[in-house]
Amino acid sequence: MTHGPRDDLQPLFDAAWTAATRAWPTVSVPRSEFAAYLAARLPTDEPPEVALARLRIADLYLACGCARGDRAAISLFEQHVLGEAYVYLRRSDPAVADEVIQGLRVRLLVAEEGGAPDIVKYKGLGALGGWIRTVSARMVQDLRRSERWHLQVDEEREQALHTTDPEMRHLRQQYASELAEALRQVLSELEATERNVLAMHYLDGLSSDAVAQLLRIDGSTVRRRMIKLRQRILDECRALLAVRLKVSAASCDSLIGALGGDLDTSIARLLR
Repeated sequence: MTHGPRDDLQPLFDAAWTAATRAWPTVSVPRSEFAAYLAARLPTDEPPEVALARLRIADLYLACGCARGDRAAISLFEQHVLGEAYVYLRRSDPAVADEVIQGLRVRLLVAEEGGAPDIVKYKGLGALGGWIRTVSARMVQDLRRSERWHLQVDEEREQALHTTDPEMRHLRQQYASELAEALRQVLSELEATERNVLAMHYLDGLSSDAVAQLLRIDGSTVRRRMIKLRQRILDECRALLAVRLKVSAASCDSLIGALGGDLDTSIARLLR
């Protein structure tokens, strides 16, 4: 159950509601409902009156109206917020602009059964338009990553089907699940910082220099770490398979050789 603000803060919330209705006079959100909506989004690490002053009240009012299905709010959101996002996307990545805007429309405005639309995740600490651009940028990355991943998987499957080494084909087919499980365990046991670096590289598609910039270290350092981390993953998979499968050293090395060929694709698939 969502509770409203404290009684001593009610005048502040009333003033916020008044300012929001002036900004969006055609949007209809009851005063008490908006007060509760604001109260649920106040940062807890500072006094409520200070936190309230930092929130984008008008943007939150529009988001609240959209979340409750107010037609005027949704129309204004489409016109002002999604419209600006579309212009931004047409400039930055026109090939996917239409698809991303449609995805935003569904994700942000349509609630799944028993839930709320994703527009409620907007906290009001920055402009609604800026938050939407961040969400849209992530959706663009997801689309591009999905395209790259499917292309990589298709290429790898094609190569596997046409390999001329019958022993290698047999090993790949017989122990595919064991290879995947070993890699999954190795990845799960990595430190959080190591998994983050892998995610930035394999999922977000960042270069080693871009990762280095985020971590504030040298690009060559990131490249050395990635090489060592990749080799460590292969070595630990080899050790797990040797114990679990009880195969000869030569067979185990062949399995790891098979894994090494599509390690990048496998890591990306498991991280997803």
